[in-house]
Amino acid sequence: MLARLRTCVRAGALVAGVGVLVACSPTPATVVPSGATATAIAPTATAAPTPGTPTPPAPPHGPAGTPATARSATLQLPNRRETWVLTGVATAPFGIRTIGGELLAVFEHDDDAAHATLSAGGVELLDVYRADGGRTYVSDPLGGYVVAEPGDPLERPAGIFLGLPEALLTLVTPEDAPYRVVGATTVAGEAATRYTAEVPLADLGVLAPALRGQGGSATVTLALGDRGDRLLAGEMAFRTGDAGGAPVATARFTIGDIDQVAPITAPR
Repeated sequence: MLARLRTCVRAGALVAGVGVLVACSPTPATVVPSGATATAIAPTATAAPTPGTPTPPAPPHGPAGTPATARSATLQLPNRRETWVLTGVATAPFGIRTIGGELLAVFEHDDDAAHATLSAGGVELLDVYRADGGRTYVSDPLGGYVVAEPGDPLERPAGIFLGLPEALLTLVTPEDAPYRVVGATTVAGEAATRYTAEVPLADLGVLAPALRGQGGSATVTLALGDRGDRLLAGEMAFRTGDAGGAPVATARFTIGDIDQVAPITAPR
């Protein structure tokens, strides 16, 4: 099975539908559109001001800082859990994607170790560990795990998957992004400030190989926690060409369980 898995990766067998880890299995799993949902960033209702009382102007940026500084601080948190719901993003491991459905990706970080899973419609497609000083372990469709050594065909796509949240967040939070404050919200009971922007993008290749070299934009809404300089949640809609077109990909995420992720060790 290991030889078949690596051969499929070399041949680029992961194309439409589910991808190599299912397509190369002797009995492919059936993947249906996912019902996974992510917490929407809804505005918090505020009481109407008392007549005659001036309404204070919104600050140029919320108490948590800017989206760019919040992204940097969040990615440096050594222990956290990220939950992502993706559509149209084909750079998830090995090009796995669904047809008309969603991918649910969960990323756990514990210092230098990481654990990530990918599923659709309740079917687990991939399970990846990075532990033991940087060794990568990829789930085998027939059971167990394959150790992807440096230079192994499985190591690079597994690394792309583990780095996908950072790539997406960095893409939509450049230092000069035109974010503006649009109100208050709460995420998992934590007060936050909502930011939104239409971010121009020079290259959408991080979303899918077919989009490399194509420019476009992303309509982004982010929730920055008021208690600290970090991201709590966000929504992104990516478009090619003009901003008025239909999205080619979307992403929703929440980041939490700070310092609550159990130690991550290699699978046995």
